Amino acid sequence: MNIPHAAIYEGLNYNSSNVTFNSKWSNGKRFKTVSEGLAKWAELNYFRDNKVVYDIIYNHALSGEFPNWPYSAAILMENSYLKLGDMKYKALVEYFRRDYLAAYKLLVSE
Repeated sequence: MNIPHAAIYEGLNYNSSNVTFNSKWSNGKRFKTVSEGLAKWAELNYFRDNKVVYDIIYNHALSGEFPNWPYSAAILMENSYLKLGDMKYKALVEYFRRDYLAAYKLLVSE
């Protein structure tokens, strides 16, 4: 069974025991991009008030190009967050729980 990051398994007013994931999901590039991007953005958001740690995480996300560097998806999410608040992150989590390909399409729609 494929276990996604805790960033999308926990939180957002969900009881994690009630969240199910499609066991046929692969560890493909799009899955990894969304999964790692969500997790990295959750780190950015958590350390938003700690500039030193935030900058370390942000620069790690910038150290490769989207979509080949999956952590770079966090930069897209951060830019969206700065414009829209956490609406897109929550939407990505919802899509990811149901269909990672739909989440990937939402992510690259910016």
